[in-house]
Amino acid sequence: MSREPFSVINPHINWALYDTVNTPWIMKERIIFDYEFLFVKDGDMHFTIEDQSYETKPGELYLFRPGQRHSITALQGDFVIQPHVHFDLVQYDDQDSYYINYKNRDQMTEEELRRVHPDIMEELFPNFPSRLVLNDPRYVELLLFDVIQNFKNQEDPYRSLQLKWSFLKLFTYLLKEANYLSKNDHDEKEKLAEQIRDFLENNLRRQVRMEELSRLFHMDASYLGRIFREKYQISPMKYHQMLRLNKSREMLIYTNATITDVAQRMGFKTVYDFSRAFKRQEGISPAQVRK
Repeated sequence: MSREPFSVINPHINWALYDTVNTPWIMKERIIFDYEFLFVKDGDMHFTIEDQSYETKPGELYLFRPGQRHSITALQGDFVIQPHVHFDLVQYDDQDSYYINYKNRDQMTEEELRRVHPDIMEELFPNFPSRLVLNDPRYVELLLFDVIQNFKNQEDPYRSLQLKWSFLKLFTYLLKEANYLSKNDHDEKEKLAEQIRDFLENNLRRQVRMEELSRLFHMDASYLGRIFREKYQISPMKYHQMLRLNKSREMLIYTNATITDVAQRMGFKTVYDFSRAFKRQEGISPAQVRK
């Protein structure tokens, strides 16, 4: 496939939410202005997209397109969990006044109908499916969660850049799942190393241990660590610590958060542990960076 479509993409995240809904719940037929990725985390739902019906299962991801008729019904169980992201693949002038539409086409005004954006995904990635049965739902959930967290973090001076970056990681992975990107670009070891790196980059605000990586990737910890070092010349734990401390340094320089707050937000057990690790990497203390 040509790389040209990627030069067009400049995503904008309009809304992102890790949503839990009590049942029974019905969302009547509507159309939306933009795109929506909805991940079925838990619960049973019935989707209708245009004239196609879907009985959902946990671990599936659905795409709703701008102007596309769809409805959702959830009748069984206590609740459903459905993280979702509304987005555009390019920038539009009306995004600052964005809201989610819950009307069907017949109920909408002419002005509202004009807000429906073109379906450029059909041009860039023809026949991208409405439903993806994911090979690794846990990893997609982590990528979605990172987008949602960046969307919520209004005070981060790098929010816009981080939000785009986290969404592009999600979108690129979904393109691979839909077979738009070759799965043979790297050998299996390199792809595994990249998946480990992505997981570490998306979990900066807590400590990650090798045992967790071993469970998540179903692999012996020592073998997993060796694969990562072969690719990046650093162990997974040192790489993760480096990223957390780099992020801490940014917070100390560009925010008013106290050193204690920074330590807590980045998942260090105590300020002492944070300061010792920080000085070992940076050569100066957090207090000196703050000054």
